[in-house]
Amino acid sequence: MAALLSPDQFKASIKSRAILYFPEPELRTLEPHYFICVGNTVDGELVLSCCTSQFDTVKALIERNRYPETTLVYMPETDPDNPFRKKTYVNCNEYFPYLLSELWNLYVRGTLTLHGELPLHSFEQILIGFVDSNQIEDELKSNLPTIDDV
Repeated sequence: MAALLSPDQFKASIKSRAILYFPEPELRTLEPHYFICVGNTVDGELVLSCCTSQFDTVKALIERNRYPETTLVYMPETDPDNPFRKKTYVNCNEYFPYLLSELWNLYVRGTLTLHGELPLHSFEQILIGFVDSNQIEDELKSNLPTIDDV
């Protein structure tokens, strides 16, 4: 088993572009998913977007609700900078807020692993999707990092 990060090392790793892998109960599956740390809410919660390989499901949801096309971000498995081994998508119309302490608890229990950082070009597309979404609160949008911040 790999050595655990210290709380300070873990905190330093959880920043915009960080890739986390853990099960999310709201997804109604025990299977872990990849999440991208997008930024923070004004209250200090971390904003995570969920990755999926279910293109048809997400595309149908976006079309049905008439969300902008830019809110569906594709991260190709052929991109050598991406850690994903299959076609991966992010629906930028929803996010999962987490406190750092909640993520730490998942980490020390061994149910959360870290997988480096998302490449800047993919992260920029997620930021654009969040800003273009009418489902994301304006207060959150104004608190998101810019590509120059990361």
